[in-house]
Amino acid sequence: MRIPLLYRGEYSQWHERFMNYLEEQTYGEAMINSIQNDDQPLPIIAQVSLAGTAQNAP
Repeated sequence: MRIPLLYRGEYSQWHERFMNYLEEQTYGEAMINSIQNDDQPLPIIAQVSLAGTAQNAP
């Protein structure tokens, strides 16, 4: 069973709570502006393979 707040398109309460949390933070206004203006690029996740690099690998 899924929590009703997590259904697609039902994030308004989470959004409001998160924005209220940000407003209480030291740099909350700057963080909110950054989120709303899309100033920060999304993080890039890279997968690195270390296979074959260890000297004593089995």
